[in-house]
Amino acid sequence: MRLWPKRMWWYSVGALAAAVCINLATPVVAATLLGASLRTFLPAAGVDVTLEAWPVPAVWWGRMDRMTVAARDVRVGDQRLEHFSATLGHVQVDPRALYVDRAFVVRAIGSGHAQATVSQDALARTLAREPGVRIHALVVQPGRVLVRGVIPALGADVAIEGAGRLVLGEGGTIDLILERAAATGATRGAAFKGQVTTRIPGVMRIPGLPFGLQLTDVRMDDGRLVLDAGMGSS
Repeated sequence: MRLWPKRMWWYSVGALAAAVCINLATPVVAATLLGASLRTFLPAAGVDVTLEAWPVPAVWWGRMDRMTVAARDVRVGDQRLEHFSATLGHVQVDPRALYVDRAFVVRAIGSGHAQATVSQDALARTLAREPGVRIHALVVQPGRVLVRGVIPALGADVAIEGAGRLVLGEGGTIDLILERAAATGATRGAAFKGQVTTRIPGVMRIPGLPFGLQLTDVRMDDGRLVLDAGMGSS
């Protein structure tokens, strides 16, 4: 009879230890599966995922209080993002698709914000592809860009060198505002001399961002363009 309380004690300790191990291991295992499934949803060289959920077993039902994603060398349409990081709240995914099919299927995301960076070289290649403006050289500095190329002005294509800013335009496009620019050569069809200030809309278009995020701001940093994004108009 004395052995029964001792056995119960050991059973209780074992059950508690198992519960602790499950609580510790569940987010790690689920995050690993999410990271693997996100590689098709979010084409990237590397994806890291961390999860928070309470109760912890809710992860197995596809419910997460918080999901953080960090990826590098991400391709979104024809645009390459140097880095992409997102924090999402109240995420619901299809558990069967995730744990059986290894597919990432979103059912709902309550909130989210993200930040991505576009390297100077990738930005220059993007601007070179856009119709209506031909940028031959580009330097991104904090708060401004230095450009050399050909832009439409005064009814003609004008070769210029100048400084300006990239700003968020309508419909999620990015506009180029030239605040100081000067013609560098002869201009066909119009006399163009000295300084010009102009806004060129839609020099860059970011395709749909992952997780339904939308651009909310763009910022210029040292050698890169920083994109801020959120859910809807947030």
